Amino acid sequence: VPITATLATGVSAQTTVIPSTVNLADPVTAYTKIKAQILGSISGKKVNGAGAALSGATFGIYSDAACTVSAGNDVKSGSDGSFKFSNLQANNKTYYIKEKSTPDNSTYVLNTSVYKVTLTSSSPNQSLSVNVVNELKDLTITISKSVENTPSTESKDLSGYRFRIIGKDSIGNAVDVYTGYTDANGSVKHTLKPGSYTVSEA
Repeated sequence: VPITATLATGVSAQTTVIPSTVNLADPVTAYTKIKAQILGSISGKKVNGAGAALSGATFGIYSDAACTVSAGNDVKSGSDGSFKFSNLQANNKTYYIKEKSTPDNSTYVLNTSVYKVTLTSSSPNQSLSVNVVNELKDLTITISKSVENTPSTESKDLSGYRFRIIGKDSIGNAVDVYTGYTDANGSVKHTLKPGSYTVSEA
């Protein structure tokens, strides 16, 4: 059956419609299977060696164990130490979490552990099985022994002295230790965690 349709003034197009026969006696039912995308999350907590929350630590999320292929944006731990990666694909998807920077690089040691988490459709929201801990760095101090009213031209052996160090590190651990003995110049080195201390000759 010819059909004429006007497309614009003075212009026409002709289309031929060819009828087809459809047998409705045996209807056909079609099904479309749609796989829904399930989103999940991974959460964790950042603490110091005493278990107190640490804020400001930066974490990355990766799709490979070597932590070279990013799987999302970095996140930071909050005031309660918690951090969370959201809107993650959860259809049997494995992720790797790693700390990228500490709250205070001069005080804490970077945690280099890699945490593996798999999200599934039945368990799309997961938490790390352990807290991410930052330990305090070791700092080396030098204590020197001096003798007053000694002429600058006079050489004096200042070896054999030792000192007692009392105080607390920056997370509250009590410290009461003795140093080794000074060398001939009156100096001795000792390793401590960041904190506040009193030094006296023992």
